[in-house]
Amino acid sequence: MMKIRHTIIRGGMLIALSLLLASPLLKAQGRGSDALLHEPVVRYQYIGGGAGYGYWKSEASFGVTDNSLPCAFFSDGEGDGLIIEAKAILYPLQSTWFLFSPRLRYESRSSTFITPLPGEPIKGENNERVILQQEAQVDGDFGTLTLELMVGMEIAETGFYLSAGGAGGLLLDGFYNYTERLLSPQGFVYPATGTNEQQLLGGRKFDNFGTLVFDLRGSMGYMYRLNDNIAFNIEGVYSYPLTSAFNAPDLLKQQGIFGTLGVLYNFGD
Repeated sequence: MMKIRHTIIRGGMLIALSLLLASPLLKAQGRGSDALLHEPVVRYQYIGGGAGYGYWKSEASFGVTDNSLPCAFFSDGEGDGLIIEAKAILYPLQSTWFLFSPRLRYESRSSTFITPLPGEPIKGENNERVILQQEAQVDGDFGTLTLELMVGMEIAETGFYLSAGGAGGLLLDGFYNYTERLLSPQGFVYPATGTNEQQLLGGRKFDNFGTLVFDLRGSMGYMYRLNDNIAFNIEGVYSYPLTSAFNAPDLLKQQGIFGTLGVLYNFGD
């Protein structure tokens, strides 16, 4: 009995001593847990703007006329243009990864189209018959006010995100310059300019320009959070056309790749 009693007493003393030594650690852990529990969580809700530049590849089929006389028929072209945007990147339902992003952009979708002209027989220096080779060029400016709606996800709260969605564009203008150029034989020039190039039409509005275009879009971006209030945003966007900017029977579908750089302000709590 005495041995059992001594064993119980010793065990009780060891437990009491262990609790006494552990109590500062338990208090420290409690303070740390309490601090983590009550530490304010920043919920990011961004709004801001930016600018960038885009490259556009145009699938086209159209003709231009001068006083109702056909000048040339054009197909595919390419070009670039300025991008100006206002955007929001929102995290609904207090999510830290799912995002919704509406954007309003002005997109200058300029493109240049070049096509060969039929050979024209003329007399050379020695009164011989030669074929004059020419090409025609249209420099088109297609201004679009685009509303883009994207949904996406931020990857592990790193600032990197992927998104996809659609866009509808209001066509603001569609103007072009029409130029012809002498290619061969060498030495021939246009009398009106004294060079191998002459602009026949300038600032002409496309006759068959539409009103709206629709695109599918995907993007990849990064937000560098300078602090809880300000973030720098860089983003690359791919745009796939669903509809034509020209009314039938003409065609103009513009596939685009562009990048933007902007500053965003966090208005979340």
